Amino acid sequence: MKAVLISIQPKWCEKIFNGEKTIEVRKSRPKIDTPFKVYVYMTKRKWIFKLLPFLKNRFAKVIGEFVCDRIEKFSVGSLHCDDIEKESCLSYSEMINYFYKPEELDGKTVKWGFGWHISDLKIYDKPKELGEFRKPCNHINDCCTCKEAEFQYDGDELRGLVCRREIPLIRPPQSWCYIEV
Repeated sequence: MKAVLISIQPKWCEKIFNGEKTIEVRKSRPKIDTPFKVYVYMTKRKWIFKLLPFLKNRFAKVIGEFVCDRIEKFSVGSLHCDDIEKESCLSYSEMINYFYKPEELDGKTVKWGFGWHISDLKIYDKPKELGEFRKPCNHINDCCTCKEAEFQYDGDELRGLVCRREIPLIRPPQSWCYIEV
């Protein structure tokens, strides 16, 4: 079953976990039907890793999960966006800064956003490591191009190239990624 791992900054995780933030706003959405499970990876500020690189893998963890029961497509900056702003804990200017580059603020470019509705929230007592999660292989039926594919042997005889299909996560996603559960 496909699920999603999403990277969220600590200040937004806090708002989600205290019930203040009920919609997570993103520029894209997964191509899977709702409802689906979303695992929350809490990021850390990058500056601390530049000062203390040995801390990189010690703090950032998967700290909880929720069910995305609905995704709402909206036009950024429209009146319809007011409820999204409120439930996502974003101001109008934060929303505009997230979706638009400065050169696009001419009013002609229409951007679409996606509000991922949060339900059935669970916070883990003990955070999980990234390595506990697996991503699906993108090279299905094309193992020759997959770095994770391995040659399988039957004794001394080569049987073929076989992909492990699920690859352990070693890096968090920039925004979100599919995972297998």
